[in-house]
Amino acid sequence: TNNKIETQKLKIFNNIVRITTWNVKSLRMNGKLENVEAEMKRLNIDILGMSEVRWPGTGTKKNEDSFIYYSGGSDANNYYGVAVLLRPNIQKSVIDFIPISDRVMMLKLNTNFRTLNLIQVYAPTCDKPDEDVEVFYSDIAKVLKSTKKGEMTFVIGDFNAKAGKGAVGDVVGDYGLGTRNERGDRLIQFCMEQNLFVSNTYFKQH
Repeated sequence: TNNKIETQKLKIFNNIVRITTWNVKSLRMNGKLENVEAEMKRLNIDILGMSEVRWPGTGTKKNEDSFIYYSGGSDANNYYGVAVLLRPNIQKSVIDFIPISDRVMMLKLNTNFRTLNLIQVYAPTCDKPDEDVEVFYSDIAKVLKSTKKGEMTFVIGDFNAKAGKGAVGDVVGDYGLGTRNERGDRLIQFCMEQNLFVSNTYFKQH
């Protein structure tokens, strides 16, 4: 958007900002959002990306202890949907909210280091056709193209892919788990094309 928004700089330099992502298996059920918020607070998470939210439409929701940006489909029976849940103090740093589809959205945050682009995604499951997967990655590529050199960019979410064991160049580290599948190969190919890496393969997972 072209509207200038007054924001506060999120202090990430010399500070810890905890960012994670969950597949929440729908937030439609009564009390589900409250449970997620309680877990977020208990685990001291600052920014929570969510997949399979299943909310129709696009918008924001403000609660006492959180602020949500969400991007869903137009169908009332939507089974996808992505969202980002923020602590109120983090929300004050949001520059822009860019909903792309019910599988891809981006938040831009103003920080005391550099602009942070947070892209939350939910990939098609293995039973979906390859065409759906290509549309998904094309949408992410378009969002990445809109970012500027020097900005920090994290692509988080549920890729429904297994990168598996075995390092691959600078894309996959030494701590991948399980057996790589076809969708994992596609993820790795995409990372190579976009100069990204699979961060959770670079440290031991418990």
